[in-house]
Amino acid sequence: PHANGHDPQMRRHQARKLATWVREQRSSTPHLALFGDLNGDVHDPAVSQLLQSAELAPMSGETDWVSHLSHLGTPMACDLVATAEPAAGGVRVGEWSFGGSAEELLAGTWLSDHRPLYASLVLDSRQPSDSEPA
Repeated sequence: PHANGHDPQMRRHQARKLATWVREQRSSTPHLALFGDLNGDVHDPAVSQLLQSAELAPMSGETDWVSHLSHLGTPMACDLVATAEPAAGGVRVGEWSFGGSAEELLAGTWLSDHRPLYASLVLDSRQPSDSEPA
């Protein structure tokens, strides 16, 4: 995020566009996971709007990690995985972690200003007939 009047409006517009795309994909894709640097944590207004509008569940509702060092030097928890579970089967985040340490990131010893995010996805390929009585 940038400290200007245009940035929050632009980010909310981007969240609306991405949420629309996710909803379109969900109609034809049984398993959907969104990975990315969302430039805000789950409490950020634009990220919250995206998660709610697209009916996505983030890997965590907490923000007690550091995954990115912003261009202003601010530590952020903005690298996320969010999943959508369709009615019959779905996908969810299993275990997740970040590579390296926040201390290494803050010290500038990484080649990137982000820590790598590792996540395992758990697929549930059950059909409604597998879980519902006939």
